[in-house]
Amino acid sequence: MPFLVIDLEMSGTDPEFDEIVQVGAQLFTDDWKHLGDFLQNVCPEVEENLTAAAEEVHGLSKYDLREAPMLYDVLPMMED
Repeated sequence: MPFLVIDLEMSGTDPEFDEIVQVGAQLFTDDWKHLGDFLQNVCPEVEENLTAAAEEVHGLSKYDLREAPMLYDVLPMMED
């Protein structure tokens, strides 16, 4: 059975308030042979949610995310 490893970068540390700003994923076989990668920035619905502390962690600024697709567009891209 394949394994999907997912890494999410967020706009802050509050899971009830903050948004996903980047989705990363790697797909592996059950013996950990690498099958593929996915990395996509995500435009937050509320740009002001991106905190300075979060930006220090992941290095993504409001400018970096301005042209990125919305999360509802990114998830089908990841499935493909």
